[in-house]
Amino acid sequence: MDSNGFGPQPKAGDLIEFSRGPYEHWGVYVGDDHVVHLSDVDAGSSGINLMGSASGRNTRAVVRKDLLSNVANGGSYRINNKYVKKMQRPCAKDAVQRAEALVGKEMPYNVTSQNCEHFVTKLCYGVPMSEQVEENAPALFLIAGAVLRLLAPFFSR
Repeated sequence: MDSNGFGPQPKAGDLIEFSRGPYEHWGVYVGDDHVVHLSDVDAGSSGINLMGSASGRNTRAVVRKDLLSNVANGGSYRINNKYVKKMQRPCAKDAVQRAEALVGKEMPYNVTSQNCEHFVTKLCYGVPMSEQVEENAPALFLIAGAVLRLLAPFFSR
């Protein structure tokens, strides 16, 4: 299902998954070679800098409408409507209208609870979900615990 010139053309309302190496960035295809996605306020069309909030702190993001190729930023992407078998999906036209209505708005961003995947699944399925967070949650908690143990001596002074 790769859609970077070798697979099917996305349809309005399709979820697009962009490979970013250690994580995936998400957008919703709205037609005319454009996607709506949640991006770091300072990142531009690629949305890449959102991992800066990996500390778990809330940051701000902006809803952008960009060319699919600009969001891909030379990397790979694919159509990934992974929840379509599990969840009732609203009309694609409605999802696109909701996405377009949010373009330009700033929103809170948190890598574990309000990331770009949560954003697009809320638009398309009505429920914010992120498998990449759910699948990696045990590791994230272990890392967070280790970091807190290392920093504890500095806070107990």
